[in-house]
Amino acid sequence: MDDLLSRVERPSRYLGNEPGAIRKDPAQVSFTVALSYPDLYEIGMSNTGLHILYYLLNQEPEVAAERVYLPERDLEALLRDSGRPLCTLENRVPLDRVDLLGIQLPHELAYANIVKLIRLARIPLWATERSDDDPIVVGGGPGAFGCEPVAPFYDVVVLGDGEEAFPALIRAVRAARAEGLPRRELLLRLAALEGCYVPRFYEPVYDERGLLQETRPTVPGVPPVVRKALVEDLEGAFYPDRAIVPYAYTVHSRVGVEVMRGCTVGCRFCQAGMIYRPLRERSPKRILDLARCGLAATGFDEVSLLSLDTGDYTLIDPLTKELLDQTADQRVGLSLPSLRAGSLTDDVIRDIRRVRRTSFTIAPEAGTQRLRDVINKNISDEEIFETVERIAQNGWTQLKLYFMVGFPTETRADLDGLIDLVLRCRELGRRHVRRFNCQASLGTLVPKPWTPFQWDRQLSEAEARERLSYVAHGLRSRGVGCKYHDPKASWLEGVLTRADRRLAPVIAAVEARGGGFESWQGRLRVDLWREVFAEHGIDAEDFLRARAPEETLPWDHLSPRVTKKYLLGDRRKVDRLANPTTFDCRDDLCSGCAVCFEGDVRNRLAKYGEDPLGNGKRLPLALTSRVALGHGVARQLEKQLAGEAPVRDQAAKAGADALAAKLRRRRPKKPGKRRWAVTPGAPGREGPAPAFLPERVAAEDEAASAGEAAPSAPGSAATPAPD
Repeated sequence: MDDLLSRVERPSRYLGNEPGAIRKDPAQVSFTVALSYPDLYEIGMSNTGLHILYYLLNQEPEVAAERVYLPERDLEALLRDSGRPLCTLENRVPLDRVDLLGIQLPHELAYANIVKLIRLARIPLWATERSDDDPIVVGGGPGAFGCEPVAPFYDVVVLGDGEEAFPALIRAVRAARAEGLPRRELLLRLAALEGCYVPRFYEPVYDERGLLQETRPTVPGVPPVVRKALVEDLEGAFYPDRAIVPYAYTVHSRVGVEVMRGCTVGCRFCQAGMIYRPLRERSPKRILDLARCGLAATGFDEVSLLSLDTGDYTLIDPLTKELLDQTADQRVGLSLPSLRAGSLTDDVIRDIRRVRRTSFTIAPEAGTQRLRDVINKNISDEEIFETVERIAQNGWTQLKLYFMVGFPTETRADLDGLIDLVLRCRELGRRHVRRFNCQASLGTLVPKPWTPFQWDRQLSEAEARERLSYVAHGLRSRGVGCKYHDPKASWLEGVLTRADRRLAPVIAAVEARGGGFESWQGRLRVDLWREVFAEHGIDAEDFLRARAPEETLPWDHLSPRVTKKYLLGDRRKVDRLANPTTFDCRDDLCSGCAVCFEGDVRNRLAKYGEDPLGNGKRLPLALTSRVALGHGVARQLEKQLAGEAPVRDQAAKAGADALAAKLRRRRPKKPGKRRWAVTPGAPGREGPAPAFLPERVAAEDEAASAGEAAPSAPGSAATPAPD
């Protein structure tokens, strides 16, 4: 492949062997794994999951884990014309000669890219057509729990934490190969491993109307439901203390340290918050050690603390202070990419600005308190406004706000409330910084598998465009910048998200006609997808419809250990209760999602201890107020504050005050006590259909929202997962 690099743009993408990469002698290894992210080098190099697996698997002396990413169009054409397979970066191993090819499932708009990568590898596309000599094709990642549209392309799909399942899978493959087992017997052995789904051993059954009745095993001994693999203790789990320093530009060039995994807030639209449960934190000492080693190994000047909501990490205040104290002479910046309004403290904001002001983005998601209660986004208008004021008081001049349209029960009052909320945030910021500005980013809800909204319908492309245009026009006419995710991309994402195996031939046909890179602006060809849907006799809109509670869903047999019963009960709160919020089990009573019922697993939080930071210093007791002590202790603290229990000393009282205040903020408000930032809509939850702008204005707003051709995440990704 090297002889082709002089004929392509940005050949540095394909050079490999960067500082930090591991290149083993092929003569010294007996098993080669190619780890792939189905996108360009610039995107895939920033993926934390592959970063972990790369260094984890390379700890085994006889295993070589190497990387491969999709090529750009120029190299893709050269490879196809010459009939050569795509190769790994480290040793230029052709992909059809590796023992195992791992292709991550990052999101649904990458489905055509997955097909493209398998074809460029010169491996048979359909798993059932592969021989004993072909690589085992393995998938995994956040898209694994709704993988049925691409399941026929994979030999195995790993559900859950890869650190737990992937090494066990490789040991099983090596043992089976050593025994000379044929491919089918090897896959049967893999199907017995926890978290390993082998699609060829499952068959979807439909009725005469085309509705899915069940997905059943076709061979004895295969589990009817595959449960995810789970790392119970994140503190003891492997995490690399170094990183690869890329030759070319990448989306993120920084040291990333995962501080916690999972989230128990329970936002009803958020798939990551359900499939990554329970909540598990690393200790501050371990995080500091990883950050120091990563900086020394790479020379990067920024550390990113990764999680679904870093602001809620138990000891975030002392952690950020100690991290910046230890790296002060290196002028290291701090990035907290996932923040929830209400979780930011003054101390954290001051710590972030000590070196450089990185951008701030918060995600209210909905514009009114009523709708935030519907989606279980447990933040109030007051918390949002307090966060904005804190940011402005500390010198920031720019704030990004993220919202979605299309939530169940949404009315025009909620859209007007969104506009008013953004304007109010700008007004509050300008009280402290004259040039303070807000920018709104809008997306469309895609009801994801294994969320309480998985039974709800998704807006059509036309409905989404009307609502997005309405909000964008309302903000731009008042001088507020606003961008929104292409409704066409959200429509396609919804179809692929909620579909089943019947879409596999469609995806293969689209890629064969030049499809791919659907998440990149300017490359999505919805007309091609619609054309192929029609040729295959598939009504794509049918996948966006509402589902009956008793209906079998395409992903029912792929379990994240959260039960369908819990999700349905949580969804029904929206229709039956005046106050439909659910407690965060981190601070309060168990919500009954059942993750902790299946084995000895619990939320594991960073402990206060004598020396949590490893610097020989005991933290002031008041700082331990961020530690979730459980429902019983919270009740005791409230009694203490009410004078029903003695206060031993002022430090203890300060800690109790802080924790009790936090618990009260998260406790749902009683009906009638709610304070509205804007005028609420009609009392009914469904309300009248919004009156939207004329089609001409919608078209103008669509044109105004078009940006440069750059990669964009799928529109439904409300809470960013780790990079």
